[in-house]
Amino acid sequence: MRIDAFANDEQILAELGERLKFARVRSELTQDQLAKESGVGKSTVERAENGKSVQLESLIKILRALNKLSSLEALLPNTDATPFEILKQKKPKSRVRSPAPKPYGTFKWGDEE
Repeated sequence: MRIDAFANDEQILAELGERLKFARVRSELTQDQLAKESGVGKSTVERAENGKSVQLESLIKILRALNKLSSLEALLPNTDATPFEILKQKKPKSRVRSPAPKPYGTFKWGDEE
């Protein structure tokens, strides 16, 4: 299965679990061995492989033990500046501001006409 915008959360978790299991088996590790090497419980490895939710920190530990930590770079790549920002030599945005509220009508002082 391909992970895309049309997949629901359960399908994505199931696919990630299958990929983790494949990586573990390829590394010739049992669930128990992976749990010990990663420093998480065997039940956490089981949950991850069965497509259940696990803590992000546990997933990082499991990926590190499988030598797959670099896979997280593809998840959210570092984007310091867009090519357009580089061309304009602008600093990348660090926050987004809400637009200023628009006035309801034109305000006039009582003595203006």
